[in-house]
Parts: sequence; C-alpha cells; structure tokens
Amino acid sequence: MPRSRPLEYSHLAKLVSESRLRPYLDFASGRTRDAVALYEWNSEMGAALWDLISYFEVSLRNAIARELESLCLSSGSHQLWFNRTAWFSPQERKNIREAKERVRQQTAPRRPGGAVRAIDSDLLVPHLMFGFWVGMLDPLHANVLWIAGLQRAFPNLPSPQRGLVRGPAGEIGGLRNMIAHHDPLLKRNILSDEEMILRACYWIDCDLADWLAENSQVRAVHARRPNLPPTVRFSGTGRPATTPPATTPPATTPPATTPPATTPAMTP
Repeated sequence: MPRSRPLEYSHLAKLVSESRLRPYLDFASGRTRDAVALYEWNSEMGAALWDLISYFEVSLRNAIARELESLCLSSGSHQLWFNRTAWFSPQERKNIREAKERVRQQTAPRRPGGAVRAIDSDLLVPHLMFGFWVGMLDPLHANVLWIAGLQRAFPNLPSPQRGLVRGPAGEIGGLRNMIAHHDPLLKRNILSDEEMILRACYWIDCDLADWLAENSQVRAVHARRPNLPPTVRFSGTGRPATTPPATTPPATTPPATTPPATTPAMTP
C-alpha cells in the first residue's frame, strides 16, 4: 500500500545502493523525490504481480505432476513418475536428485532410529524449481509426454499445441525472476503481463482465472504509478529522453516535367 511518508533519497540510497536506484533516477530525469516514488511503486507492483504468479506456479506444477502420475498408472507401471528416468534429460534428473536431497534433509527424523518418511509426489513437487516445470513443456518432451497426456494439464487450451503454453510460461518465469531479484519493472507493459498470467491460469482452470481477475491488485497499483512531467518520456534505453518539438518538414519543389513530345502529323 502507498506510504504516507517516503524515505529521503539519500537514506534509501544507503540502504539499497546508488546503483540500484540509478534506473529510477534516470527515469525521473534526476529528480530524487520522483525516483523514490518510482522505487516504492515498483515494489508494490512486484507484490501485486507476484500474487498472480504464485497461483500460476503452484497450479502449473500440480497439474503437470498429476498428468505425469496418470501416465505412469495408465502404462501399468508401479514406479513413481519422478523415478521414470527415461523421461527426463540429464539436467532434469539432476534437478530431481537435488530435490530429493532437500526433502530428506527436511524430513529426517529428529531422533536416532526414528522412522524415515518415504519420498512421494506430494513431498517432492514443491522442491522442484519453477524452471523444471516449464522445461516439461520443451520440445524434448513433445512426443513422449505432451502427446501421451501432458496436454491434459491444460484443458482450456484453444488447441493442443505445446508451444502455445511454453512461450508464456517461459515469459512468466522471466518476470518471476525479475520480481524475485527486485529488478525495475519500468520498461514492462504491466497490463499485458497481467493478461498473460491470467490467460495461462485460464488454460489450467477457468474458475481460477476468473477469481484472480476479480481480486487482482495489478490495475489498482498500475493506476497509482507516479506521474512524470509530460516533457519526459521513456527512451527504452534506461534513460529518459525529452520529447522533441514538432517540426514541419520543409516543402519540396516538385521536379520540372517536360511535356511529352508530340508526333508530327503526316502530310498525305
């Protein structure tokens, strides 16, 4: 929510560093008060977008894990889906091993000789990173997993084309990382980002998308973006640029034209 008393620029710079504030100061054309207001707005916007992304991330991983488990059952295998090593690339197998180790560390018995809990899908899924689940939509898995049943994780997809999901999922992952690292969102089309996330959620569950759209704070925060003077615009390069004055192109003199030659009349 908006702060009633913003921090002084010099104080904020000591806390977060001058280099981190530089994009905001450039954007505000050197006005420190506006730079602080933009930084605070960026924090609010990141929180509003993160709320939507978190629902997409958890829904995505659970939907994919559910379909992978279903593929195991339909094939008559008693293996847990994450133990079907032939399905995964070397990097994905490494991700699964590391996730298992994190689960073991968290579920290790506190007393010697205590019962060790077996690793199941419910335990493992939260420990696999977002990138792992996006990777399940890569071309590597198009024939074996996507066609075999992974597409059922997206029942509202307009057509069963893997690429329709993979592109936005990767974009959302990139936006997620920007917010997690507290990067500036000043260059992004925020309303398009919101629409992209809601559309991806809709492909998984239409009720989820409707509920998120009704409760999203993105547009409210977007409307609170600090207004900069009209003479300042964003150049797209990290620095503001002044709007050039309108100019009238000089009139050009049309080239002289030579009338077409006429054919002399023939004398009979």
